[in-house]
Amino acid sequence: MPEYKTQNSNQEEGAYPYHAHIEPTTLCNLKCRSCNNEGLASQRRGHLTPANLRKLIEGNRFLTDVSLIGLGESLLNPEIAGMALYLKEEGIRARTCTNGMNLHKIDLEKLLGGIDELVISFDANEKSLFQRLRRGADFEKIVKNIKMAVEIKRAGNLSVTLSFQTVISKENIDTLAYIPPFARELGMDKMRFSAAVQYNPDYKSASINEDYRKIRKRIQSVQAPLRDDKLEIRLRDQLKSICGKNGLEFSFSGSSPRFRECWWPGKGIFITYDGFVTPCCMRMDPTVFNFGNLFENPFDEIKRGELFKSFMDSFKNNLCPDICKECP
Repeated sequence: MPEYKTQNSNQEEGAYPYHAHIEPTTLCNLKCRSCNNEGLASQRRGHLTPANLRKLIEGNRFLTDVSLIGLGESLLNPEIAGMALYLKEEGIRARTCTNGMNLHKIDLEKLLGGIDELVISFDANEKSLFQRLRRGADFEKIVKNIKMAVEIKRAGNLSVTLSFQTVISKENIDTLAYIPPFARELGMDKMRFSAAVQYNPDYKSASINEDYRKIRKRIQSVQAPLRDDKLEIRLRDQLKSICGKNGLEFSFSGSSPRFRECWWPGKGIFITYDGFVTPCCMRMDPTVFNFGNLFENPFDEIKRGELFKSFMDSFKNNLCPDICKECP
Protein backbone atom coordinates (compact mmCIF):
# COMPACT_ATOMS: atom_id res chain seq x y z
CA MET A 1 0.00 0.00 0.00
CA PRO A 2 1.30 3.50 -0.81
CA GLU A 3 1.94 6.04 1.94
CA TYR A 4 -0.70 8.73 1.59
CA LYS A 5 -0.51 12.35 2.63
CA THR A 6 -2.70 13.26 5.59
CA GLN A 7 -4.73 16.39 6.25
CA ASN A 8 -3.02 19.06 8.31
CA SER A 9 -4.68 21.16 10.99
CA ASN A 10 -5.45 23.99 8.58
CA GLN A 11 -7.42 21.61 6.40
CA GLU A 12 -9.32 20.29 9.38
CA GLU A 13 -10.32 23.85 10.23
CA GLY A 14 -11.53 24.39 6.67
CA ALA A 15 -8.87 26.94 5.73
CA TYR A 16 -7.82 24.85 2.74
CA PRO A 17 -9.65 22.13 0.82
CA TYR A 18 -8.15 18.66 0.98
CA HIS A 19 -10.00 17.36 -2.09
CA ALA A 20 -10.16 18.45 -5.72
CA HIS A 21 -11.89 17.17 -8.80
CA ILE A 22 -9.31 17.93 -11.49
CA GLU A 23 -10.74 17.71 -14.99
CA PRO A 24 -8.71 15.51 -17.38
CA THR A 25 -10.67 16.51 -20.49
CA THR A 26 -13.92 18.00 -21.76
CA LEU A 27 -14.02 15.75 -24.83
CA CYS A 28 -16.48 12.86 -24.88
CA ASN A 29 -17.33 9.98 -27.19
CA LEU A 30 -20.95 9.52 -26.05
CA LYS A 31 -24.12 11.62 -25.85
CA CYS A 32 -25.74 10.38 -22.66
CA ARG A 33 -29.30 11.48 -22.01
CA SER A 34 -28.53 12.66 -18.46
CA CYS A 35 -25.43 14.71 -19.38
CA ASN A 36 -25.00 18.26 -20.71
CA ASN A 37 -21.53 17.81 -22.24
CA GLU A 38 -23.05 18.06 -25.71
CA GLY A 39 -23.93 21.70 -25.11
CA LEU A 40 -20.43 22.76 -24.07
CA ALA A 41 -19.02 25.52 -26.27
CA SER A 42 -16.26 24.53 -28.71
CA GLN A 43 -13.76 26.85 -27.01
CA ARG A 44 -14.22 24.81 -23.83
CA ARG A 45 -12.88 21.61 -25.45
CA GLY A 46 -9.45 20.47 -24.35
CA HIS A 47 -7.20 18.14 -22.32
CA LEU A 48 -5.31 18.57 -19.05
CA THR A 49 -1.58 18.12 -19.69
CA PRO A 50 0.79 16.26 -17.33
CA ALA A 51 2.79 19.49 -16.95
CA ASN A 52 -0.31 21.40 -15.86
CA LEU A 53 -1.34 18.66 -13.43
CA ARG A 54 2.12 18.88 -11.90
CA LYS A 55 1.73 22.68 -11.58
CA LEU A 56 -1.62 22.23 -9.84
CA ILE A 57 -0.26 19.69 -7.36
CA GLU A 58 3.02 21.50 -6.68
CA GLY A 59 1.19 24.79 -6.21
CA ASN A 60 -1.50 23.34 -3.94
CA ARG A 61 0.25 20.98 -1.56
CA PHE A 62 -2.77 20.98 0.75
CA LEU A 63 -4.53 18.53 -1.62
CA THR A 64 -4.48 14.94 -0.35
CA ASP A 65 -7.30 13.44 -2.42
CA VAL A 66 -7.92 13.98 -6.16
CA SER A 67 -10.60 12.77 -8.56
CA LEU A 68 -9.51 12.94 -12.19
CA ILE A 69 -13.08 13.60 -13.25
CA GLY A 70 -14.80 16.36 -15.21
CA LEU A 71 -17.23 17.14 -18.01
CA GLY A 72 -15.59 14.73 -20.48
CA GLU A 73 -14.62 11.07 -20.81
CA SER A 74 -11.45 10.78 -18.74
CA LEU A 75 -9.84 8.03 -20.82
CA LEU A 76 -9.89 10.19 -23.96
CA ASN A 77 -6.94 12.00 -22.40
CA PRO A 78 -4.01 9.92 -23.68
CA GLU A 79 -1.96 10.80 -20.57
CA ILE A 80 -4.53 9.63 -18.01
CA ALA A 81 -2.62 6.55 -16.80
CA GLY A 82 0.61 8.47 -16.33
CA MET A 83 -1.18 11.26 -14.46
CA ALA A 84 -2.81 8.74 -12.13
CA LEU A 85 0.59 7.18 -11.42
CA TYR A 86 2.05 10.64 -10.73
CA LEU A 87 -0.63 11.30 -8.09
CA LYS A 88 0.18 7.98 -6.43
CA GLU A 89 3.89 8.86 -6.37
CA GLU A 90 2.95 12.15 -4.69
CA GLY A 91 1.07 10.26 -1.96
CA ILE A 92 -2.33 11.51 -3.12
CA ARG A 93 -5.41 9.29 -3.15
CA ALA A 94 -6.83 9.24 -6.66
CA ARG A 95 -9.79 7.99 -8.63
CA THR A 96 -11.18 8.46 -12.11
CA CYS A 97 -14.42 7.78 -13.92
CA THR A 98 -15.07 6.32 -17.36
CA ASN A 99 -17.90 5.21 -19.61
CA GLY A 100 -15.89 2.06 -20.28
CA MET A 101 -15.67 2.37 -24.06
CA ASN A 102 -11.91 2.96 -24.18
CA LEU A 103 -10.63 0.70 -21.41
CA HIS A 104 -9.08 -1.61 -24.01
CA LYS A 105 -7.25 1.27 -25.71
CA ILE A 106 -5.12 2.43 -22.78
CA ASP A 107 -2.44 0.94 -20.54
CA LEU A 108 -5.06 -0.38 -18.15
CA GLU A 109 -2.59 -2.15 -15.87
CA LYS A 110 -0.73 1.13 -15.38
CA LEU A 111 -3.98 3.01 -14.70
CA LEU A 112 -5.28 0.45 -12.20
CA GLY A 113 -1.92 0.46 -10.45
CA GLY A 114 -2.02 4.23 -10.03
CA ILE A 115 -5.54 4.86 -8.75
CA ASP A 116 -7.50 3.86 -5.68
CA GLU A 117 -10.86 3.65 -7.44
CA LEU A 118 -12.03 3.24 -11.03
CA VAL A 119 -15.66 4.31 -11.41
CA ILE A 120 -17.46 2.94 -14.48
CA SER A 121 -20.74 4.53 -15.58
CA PHE A 122 -23.32 1.74 -15.85
CA ASP A 123 -27.02 2.60 -15.97
CA ALA A 124 -28.66 -0.70 -16.94
CA ASN A 125 -27.84 -4.40 -17.21
CA GLU A 126 -29.98 -4.78 -20.34
CA LYS A 127 -28.41 -3.85 -23.68
CA SER A 128 -31.21 -1.88 -25.35
CA LEU A 129 -31.94 0.28 -22.30
CA PHE A 130 -28.24 0.82 -21.62
CA GLN A 131 -27.59 2.00 -25.17
CA ARG A 132 -30.69 4.21 -25.17
CA LEU A 133 -29.52 6.00 -22.03
CA ARG A 134 -25.87 6.17 -23.14
CA ARG A 135 -26.18 7.09 -26.79
CA GLY A 136 -23.24 5.85 -28.83
CA ALA A 137 -22.24 3.20 -26.29
CA ASP A 138 -21.61 -0.45 -27.14
CA PHE A 139 -22.93 -2.53 -24.25
CA GLU A 140 -21.13 -5.73 -25.20
CA LYS A 141 -17.80 -3.95 -25.68
CA ILE A 142 -18.12 -2.24 -22.31
CA VAL A 143 -18.93 -5.51 -20.51
CA LYS A 144 -15.93 -7.14 -22.19
CA ASN A 145 -13.73 -4.24 -21.08
CA ILE A 146 -15.03 -4.50 -17.51
CA LYS A 147 -14.16 -8.20 -17.41
CA MET A 148 -10.67 -7.31 -18.64
CA ALA A 149 -10.27 -4.74 -15.83
CA VAL A 150 -11.37 -7.29 -13.23
CA GLU A 151 -8.90 -9.85 -14.61
CA ILE A 152 -6.03 -7.35 -14.49
CA LYS A 153 -6.88 -6.39 -10.92
CA ARG A 154 -6.99 -10.01 -9.78
CA ALA A 155 -3.88 -11.08 -11.69
CA GLY A 156 -1.86 -8.21 -10.26
CA ASN A 157 -3.40 -8.44 -6.78
CA LEU A 158 -4.16 -4.73 -7.06
CA SER A 159 -5.98 -2.86 -4.29
CA VAL A 160 -7.99 -0.62 -6.64
CA THR A 161 -11.75 -0.51 -6.02
CA LEU A 162 -13.85 -1.15 -9.13
CA SER A 163 -17.18 0.67 -8.91
CA PHE A 164 -20.33 1.10 -10.96
CA GLN A 165 -21.86 4.59 -11.10
CA THR A 166 -25.58 4.33 -11.88
CA VAL A 167 -27.56 7.46 -12.70
CA ILE A 168 -31.17 7.05 -11.56
CA SER A 169 -33.64 8.25 -14.18
CA LYS A 170 -37.29 7.73 -15.10
CA GLU A 171 -36.17 5.23 -17.71
CA ASN A 172 -34.21 2.88 -15.46
CA ILE A 173 -35.73 3.34 -12.00
CA ASP A 174 -37.71 0.10 -12.27
CA THR A 175 -34.63 -1.92 -13.27
CA LEU A 176 -32.12 -0.73 -10.66
CA ALA A 177 -32.46 -3.85 -8.51
CA TYR A 178 -30.99 -5.98 -11.30
CA ILE A 179 -27.72 -4.06 -11.55
CA PRO A 180 -26.02 -5.09 -8.24
CA PRO A 181 -26.31 -8.85 -8.96
CA PHE A 182 -24.87 -8.20 -12.42
CA ALA A 183 -22.07 -6.15 -10.86
CA ARG A 184 -21.24 -9.01 -8.48
CA GLU A 185 -21.26 -11.47 -11.38
CA LEU A 186 -18.73 -9.32 -13.24
CA GLY A 187 -16.50 -8.98 -10.17
CA MET A 188 -17.16 -5.37 -9.20
CA ASP A 189 -16.58 -4.08 -5.66
CA LYS A 190 -18.97 -1.17 -5.20
CA MET A 191 -22.21 0.45 -6.41
CA ARG A 192 -22.65 4.22 -6.53
CA PHE A 193 -26.21 5.41 -7.19
CA SER A 194 -27.08 9.04 -7.94
CA ALA A 195 -30.20 10.83 -9.18
CA ALA A 196 -30.12 12.49 -12.60
CA VAL A 197 -29.66 16.21 -11.91
CA GLN A 198 -28.76 19.47 -13.65
CA TYR A 199 -24.98 19.86 -13.47
CA ASN A 200 -25.11 23.56 -14.32
CA PRO A 201 -27.99 25.89 -13.46
CA ASP A 202 -29.30 28.63 -15.73
CA TYR A 203 -27.32 31.00 -13.51
CA LYS A 204 -26.25 33.60 -16.08
CA SER A 205 -28.76 33.48 -18.88
CA ALA A 206 -26.50 35.30 -21.34
CA SER A 207 -23.86 32.59 -21.10
CA ILE A 208 -26.23 29.71 -21.89
CA ASN A 209 -26.68 29.03 -25.60
CA GLU A 210 -29.81 27.59 -27.22
CA ASP A 211 -28.29 24.12 -27.65
CA TYR A 212 -27.56 24.06 -23.94
CA ARG A 213 -31.17 25.02 -23.13
CA LYS A 214 -32.42 22.11 -25.25
CA ILE A 215 -30.11 19.75 -23.40
CA ARG A 216 -31.38 21.06 -20.05
CA LYS A 217 -34.92 20.18 -21.14
CA ARG A 218 -33.77 16.71 -22.19
CA ILE A 219 -32.15 16.09 -18.80
CA GLN A 220 -35.29 17.32 -17.04
CA SER A 221 -37.31 14.83 -19.09
CA VAL A 222 -35.37 11.86 -17.69
CA GLN A 223 -34.97 13.04 -14.09
CA ALA A 224 -36.45 10.48 -11.74
CA PRO A 225 -39.36 11.69 -9.53
CA LEU A 226 -37.40 11.37 -6.29
CA ARG A 227 -38.30 14.67 -4.64
CA ASP A 228 -40.57 12.64 -2.36
CA ASP A 229 -38.27 12.08 0.63
CA LYS A 230 -40.09 8.92 1.73
CA LEU A 231 -39.81 7.43 -1.76
CA GLU A 232 -36.14 8.33 -1.91
CA ILE A 233 -35.38 6.82 1.49
CA ARG A 234 -37.27 3.66 0.60
CA LEU A 235 -35.39 3.32 -2.70
CA ARG A 236 -32.05 3.98 -0.99
CA ASP A 237 -32.71 1.37 1.69
CA GLN A 238 -33.83 -1.23 -0.87
CA LEU A 239 -30.75 -0.70 -3.00
CA LYS A 240 -28.47 -0.77 0.04
CA SER A 241 -29.99 -4.09 1.10
CA ILE A 242 -29.56 -5.58 -2.38
CA CYS A 243 -25.94 -4.43 -2.52
CA GLY A 244 -25.27 -5.90 0.91
CA LYS A 245 -26.68 -9.26 -0.15
CA ASN A 246 -24.38 -9.18 -3.16
CA GLY A 247 -21.28 -8.27 -1.16
CA LEU A 248 -20.96 -4.80 -2.66
CA GLU A 249 -20.04 -1.50 -1.04
CA PHE A 250 -22.77 1.11 -1.47
CA SER A 251 -23.31 4.85 -1.78
CA PHE A 252 -26.39 6.87 -2.71
CA SER A 253 -26.77 10.50 -3.75
CA GLY A 254 -30.41 11.50 -4.05
CA SER A 255 -32.35 14.45 -5.41
CA SER A 256 -33.33 16.09 -2.12
CA PRO A 257 -31.85 19.56 -1.53
CA ARG A 258 -28.47 19.08 0.13
CA PHE A 259 -27.46 22.66 0.94
CA ARG A 260 -27.04 22.16 4.68
CA GLU A 261 -25.41 18.73 4.28
CA CYS A 262 -23.07 19.71 1.43
CA TRP A 263 -19.46 18.82 2.27
CA TRP A 264 -17.79 20.72 -0.60
CA PRO A 265 -17.49 24.25 0.88
CA GLY A 266 -14.12 24.47 2.61
CA LYS A 267 -13.24 20.84 1.88
CA GLY A 268 -13.32 20.50 -1.89
CA ILE A 269 -12.95 22.42 -5.14
CA PHE A 270 -13.40 21.65 -8.82
CA ILE A 271 -10.54 22.59 -11.15
CA THR A 272 -11.11 22.66 -14.91
CA TYR A 273 -8.53 21.29 -17.33
CA ASP A 274 -7.37 24.88 -17.96
CA GLY A 275 -7.17 25.93 -14.32
CA PHE A 276 -10.47 27.60 -13.42
CA VAL A 277 -11.79 26.96 -9.90
CA THR A 278 -15.52 26.31 -9.47
CA PRO A 279 -17.47 25.31 -6.34
CA CYS A 280 -17.92 21.58 -6.94
CA CYS A 281 -18.52 18.70 -9.35
CA MET A 282 -22.11 19.87 -9.87
CA ARG A 283 -21.02 23.30 -11.09
CA MET A 284 -18.22 22.51 -13.53
CA ASP A 285 -18.60 25.06 -16.34
CA PRO A 286 -16.42 28.13 -15.61
CA THR A 287 -18.34 30.20 -18.16
CA VAL A 288 -21.33 29.93 -15.82
CA PHE A 289 -19.43 30.61 -12.58
CA ASN A 290 -15.82 30.52 -11.36
CA PHE A 291 -13.67 31.95 -8.56
CA GLY A 292 -10.53 32.50 -10.62
CA ASN A 293 -7.77 30.59 -12.40
CA LEU A 294 -4.95 28.73 -10.65
CA PHE A 295 -2.63 29.17 -13.62
CA GLU A 296 -2.97 32.93 -13.18
CA ASN A 297 -3.29 33.34 -9.41
CA PRO A 298 -2.38 31.13 -6.42
CA PHE A 299 -5.20 29.64 -4.35
CA ASP A 300 -4.39 31.92 -1.41
CA GLU A 301 -5.20 34.90 -3.62
CA ILE A 302 -8.35 33.29 -5.03
CA LYS A 303 -9.73 32.46 -1.60
CA ARG A 304 -9.18 36.05 -0.49
CA GLY A 305 -11.21 37.28 -3.47
CA GLU A 306 -14.69 38.71 -3.00
CA LEU A 307 -16.45 35.92 -4.91
CA PHE A 308 -14.88 33.14 -2.85
CA LYS A 309 -15.29 34.98 0.46
CA SER A 310 -18.93 35.78 -0.30
CA PHE A 311 -19.58 32.15 -1.24
CA MET A 312 -18.05 30.82 1.97
CA ASP A 313 -19.74 33.47 4.12
CA SER A 314 -23.12 32.39 2.73
CA PHE A 315 -22.59 28.88 4.07
CA LYS A 316 -21.31 30.17 7.41
CA ASN A 317 -24.48 32.25 7.71
CA ASN A 318 -26.70 29.34 6.64
CA LEU A 319 -27.65 31.09 3.40
CA CYS A 320 -27.72 29.26 0.08
CA PRO A 321 -25.64 31.00 -2.65
CA ASP A 322 -27.46 31.61 -5.93
CA ILE A 323 -25.20 29.18 -7.79
CA CYS A 324 -26.31 26.40 -5.41
CA LYS A 325 -30.06 27.02 -5.39
CA GLU A 326 -30.88 24.42 -8.05
CA CYS A 327 -28.69 21.75 -6.46
CA PRO A 328 -29.00 18.86 -6.76
